[in-house]
Amino acid sequence: APKVHVAQKKRFLEELSYALRPQELHPQAREMFVRQALQRGVVIEAVRLIETASSAVAAAATNFLGDFAFNSDRGSKEVLKVFDRIADRFQRLFSSSSDKAALMISEDWLLQAAILLCVNIAATCPAGHLKLVRLVQPVCLKILQSPQVGDKLRGNT
Repeated sequence: APKVHVAQKKRFLEELSYALRPQELHPQAREMFVRQALQRGVVIEAVRLIETASSAVAAAATNFLGDFAFNSDRGSKEVLKVFDRIADRFQRLFSSSSDKAALMISEDWLLQAAILLCVNIAATCPAGHLKLVRLVQPVCLKILQSPQVGDKLRGNT
């Protein structure tokens, strides 16, 4: 298989997120996509990118998983299986005192991606609510405490 660079993976994830929108993909085709994506390890690869890549790539991967989980019981359950790894990555970033974490706080789009992921899973898979708290709590706290976060995001939290 050809080697795909991280920047290409980011672009692919952004394109897949767009294609997964209900306006773009009918429910039966969407479920077929979810099934095939799971067989190909797309969720695991997205989580690996969240864990290891830059904040821009992590945001694209998080957005993809949020869109993947949207209105899909199977997609939500599969993302919940690896949710602890996602929450661990965000908690490490938020608890870090490094410049990287401070930069990330000012990037509303990364925080928005985390919120989208949690909301879409919560709407589809109520049994996972307790698991979501590990990410919701630190994300919301950072949004409320950070002066760099925009008023729109703070108001939506």
